[in-house]
Amino acid sequence: MNKAIKVRTVESKLSQKGNMYYPITLEDGSKASAFDKDFVENVLTKAMNEGILIEVDLETNEQGYTNIRPKKAKNGDGGTMYSQAKPTIKASSGFNQTAMYVSYAKDIFVAGMGIGGQEKCTFTMKECIDLVKQAKEGLQ
Repeated sequence: MNKAIKVRTVESKLSQKGNMYYPITLEDGSKASAFDKDFVENVLTKAMNEGILIEVDLETNEQGYTNIRPKKAKNGDGGTMYSQAKPTIKASSGFNQTAMYVSYAKDIFVAGMGIGGQEKCTFTMKECIDLVKQAKEGLQ
């Protein structure tokens, strides 16, 4: 079943048979596993680090374990095959970066006003915004 997920944690473990697998915790707290190292490192870990939604194929096996695979694609004769392309990564609709940065700038401005009140504040909101931009660029 194709589904957009948000990854909270990714681990790597060795199975009893000596095979590497990756237990994954999703944003809603549910658990799943992945077995493709390249898919985990290049797609799932990137999605987790950037806090974005990713569209994948979730399959539950006979034992009740949920496995994460790259999104399936239809082939020319109507069957399904795993897509050779990376799964679609899209920005999360529940997260607004602009609002976050505005909040940071407001916090800096309010902290400056708290030091000496509005009449003694030595910087403008524009300068606060510039500080937030500088910090963001410095951390990238």
